[in-house]
Amino acid sequence: TLLTAGTVSSHAANRFALGTNQWECSTGDAASGCAFSDLPVMPKAVANAVAVPAACPGSTDDCVYVLGGGRTVQAYDVSTSTWISSDTGGACANASVLACMPASMTGFGAAVDDCPGGSTDSCIYVIGGTNQSSTVAQTVQAYDPTTNTWTSSDTGGACANSAVLLCMPTARTGLGVAAGTCPGSEDQCIYEIGGLNAGSNAVGAVEAYDPDSNTWIS
Repeated sequence: TLLTAGTVSSHAANRFALGTNQWECSTGDAASGCAFSDLPVMPKAVANAVAVPAACPGSTDDCVYVLGGGRTVQAYDVSTSTWISSDTGGACANASVLACMPASMTGFGAAVDDCPGGSTDSCIYVIGGTNQSSTVAQTVQAYDPTTNTWTSSDTGGACANSAVLLCMPTARTGLGVAAGTCPGSEDQCIYEIGGLNAGSNAVGAVEAYDPDSNTWIS
């Protein structure tokens, strides 16, 4: 199954069942072509969100995380068909269950790989984007669902925590991000591709982050 969030601010969620070649819609959002409309709606309406699959916070269940809309993090538990939100009860009020992103970003990319520093946990990486000061950033943020904690390259200031989580070499927004084997290595890397720089010019550089060594390859 695949869960998708809309490109306009919406609570709606859609899921495509590969086995039956059918779309399922969230409750109240049934549209032409949807086989069912019994998915629960997202707690918070978001636009231009990024969705990635990973383990649920503090659980072995499978979740689909929806990142976007400020620092908000929302996770759909596939097993229980329920949503968990960092903002239940108010902005970041449910952080003890699902922690908010350290920095509010738009235009970022996201992928799942090993947590930094050779950890055996898997982390969700939120890479690049534009921050609240409208600055195209080199920021890298990593969420560990096992511990419900975030690590940021910018803890203490821009790129101040790079010894733990290294900033990306090229600031960019609207980039593509994907996980894959590192070049010339058996390690898994996160690749960042394309996007726009601070001057709104297209970026041609391809860069890859190796979490095990906390290094970037460009």
